[in-house]
Amino acid sequence: MPLSQTLRLAVRFSLREMRGGLSGFLIFLACIALGVAAIGGVNSVARSITAGVANQGQTLLGGDLRFQINQRDASQPERGFLDGLGEISRTASMRSMARLADGTDQALVEAKAVDHAYPLYGTLETEPALSKQELFGEEFGVFGAAAPDLLFE
Repeated sequence: MPLSQTLRLAVRFSLREMRGGLSGFLIFLACIALGVAAIGGVNSVARSITAGVANQGQTLLGGDLRFQINQRDASQPERGFLDGLGEISRTASMRSMARLADGTDQALVEAKAVDHAYPLYGTLETEPALSKQELFGEEFGVFGAAAPDLLFE
């Protein structure tokens, strides 16, 4: 085979390979761009959440600090320490299962008991708007409760 024909064949193979290789390279570039966009999006969401917690942390938490004791009540020395920090609000919570009376549906729920000072920051908003006394006050030996409508559907 003459050199010119061999060279022509080599150039033809090179051009074919380059065409196929470029499409693969374009897919590679698209994947890189998609990955960079995903990382940027996650970073943006993380910054938004961090800024939201920083700006509204007291309202979301209902106070400045939160101390949690599991499976027992605070002892006298622990209560004395906490009382020395300033105004406090005490809550108690538990997780349980709520089930319809006929047993057809059930859901995991969290019950939370709050005292008169809750929340120290922000407001307790309900629909319809009721005072804490109307919601949680004792009537006929039973205390009130608040729950989302979704729980009763």
